[in-house]
Amino acid sequence: MPERKYKRFFEVDSSEVQGEGSYVKFCRLTYGEMRPLLERTETLLTTDLLAASIVEWNWVDDNGDPLPIPNSDPDVMKTVLVHEEINWLTSAYTRAADKANPKN
Repeated sequence: MPERKYKRFFEVDSSEVQGEGSYVKFCRLTYGEMRPLLERTETLLTTDLLAASIVEWNWVDDNGDPLPIPNSDPDVMKTVLVHEEINWLTSAYTRAADKANPKN
């Protein structure tokens, strides 16, 4: 029976950068969702693409206040997150996506 290997959603533990119990839920973008973003950039995984793929999380700012979800407020990626958090998100997406997709 057919089984889709590239699941649309996957979740990653983010305790390494946001403390125990934190997580990020990513959504694989469809070609139609990615295309407009790709047309205005030179790199595949830009902060805009990354922001669009984050559909849920429980991250907080320096005061412990919840951060808006990047999928609905992409500016959080540029105005609140520090370089190390962006790097971690990029790496986490790539690692988890690779792990979630067995090689044929």
